[in-house]
Amino acid sequence: MSRRLRCSIVCIFAVLVLGLSGCIFSPQIDVKASLGAELCREVNIPKDWTVDPSAKNPENAAFGTDDLKSPEFREPAGHSPELYFAAIPDNTRNLGPYSKEKYAVGIPGSSPVREIGRSEWFQAQPLTHVNSASSPDWQIPDDNDNVDISYQGKEFRKSGEHILDGMVSANNHWIAVFSYDGTQTYLPPEQRHQPAPPLLGGVTKHPSQGELHVAIYEVRTGRKVIALQGSFRHVTASALASDAFFLEDRYFFLNTGTSQINQFWLCALPSNALASLP
Repeated sequence: MSRRLRCSIVCIFAVLVLGLSGCIFSPQIDVKASLGAELCREVNIPKDWTVDPSAKNPENAAFGTDDLKSPEFREPAGHSPELYFAAIPDNTRNLGPYSKEKYAVGIPGSSPVREIGRSEWFQAQPLTHVNSASSPDWQIPDDNDNVDISYQGKEFRKSGEHILDGMVSANNHWIAVFSYDGTQTYLPPEQRHQPAPPLLGGVTKHPSQGELHVAIYEVRTGRKVIALQGSFRHVTASALASDAFFLEDRYFFLNTGTSQINQFWLCALPSNALASLP
């Protein structure tokens, strides 16, 4: 085999590997609000996150751009229609370090995000993330996901064919029901709880292509207030659900971009419902 031929084969192999990597690491999610659209908006980050050269984490170690995988949201003083957000490394919420870029976003609204300074950021109050169930009374069997979620004596219906999970807000005022449409992969029972191999998303029956559904209900009345749905590729619906969270009882966050948080949906939960609580 000639040297030129060997080089050509190596180059072709490299292109194939890079192409495959692009498929694996470039999730495509196209979400719309079919209910409560006036409460929600899609947010696009205008440029890549960068690292403050002086930023250190609590262990006094430097971090890089690839570490900026989690957002933090803050609320300015007064009755501002905006929220502030910045990127931080995982598991350092409310401690920093923060990305050099910090933004303000109107919610609800459609105006572009704007950059804010350090003084505005540190004067604002952090909002607590809630992304786990609080005393749930539902169970989702491995072999039967064609069920709805029962919570506090009420049934909260899934919108898609397969149920994923439910998530409640800080004081159990709201519940988000995650489901999807898509062709599942059959897994024998012994494989359903195996640890997730790196890069491949783990052993899962959930497909990497389909239609995601998120329905948000008011727990007290059972009323559906927001419905998000849209197609996804190169990412599982379960991964999208695991990255979602409530901001206390007031907002809902759904990441629709990469792991570096370059695009997301943010919904303001109806304030009149909370005002009517006893």
